[in-house]
Amino acid sequence: MRELDERDHGLWTFHQPLSVLGAEIGCRMTVVRLTSGELLLHSPIRLTPDLKRRLDELGRVRHVL
Repeated sequence: MRELDERDHGLWTFHQPLSVLGAEIGCRMTVVRLTSGELLLHSPIRLTPDLKRRLDELGRVRHVL
């Protein structure tokens, strides 16, 4: 997890490995905390127990794009 907006604590990226035809390209999800406190996930990645725990710590997922 990488926090992108340190002032408002409302923008993060999460990375996971992804291999396509033997090339390691990775994938990234962006998480935005809305003014309501709920979360918007852009380009979601595979949900692992660790990722679920981290998202739960950030807030309630409301929107997935």
